[in-house]
Amino acid sequence: MDKSEEDKKLQEYIKELVIARINALSKDLELSVGGENITREQIVESVKEGNELGQEIIEMQLKFLRDIARGKIYQSE
Repeated sequence: MDKSEEDKKLQEYIKELVIARINALSKDLELSVGGENITREQIVESVKEGNELGQEIIEMQLKFLRDIARGKIYQSE
């Protein structure tokens, strides 16, 4: 397996992880982005498509997971 195949598989795994995390949230979830409400289903679709919103959602989820792993989320100051 070459590097580009590995990268592609990793990106697909990350998408699946993010989608699973989003699907674990309430079906009534809506985000307000640029004055527009976006449903959970629309968020999942954006992640699947890999559009700009989907990429932002993926980055937010990865940052959150990294921060948890580093103990930043539950750290008291």
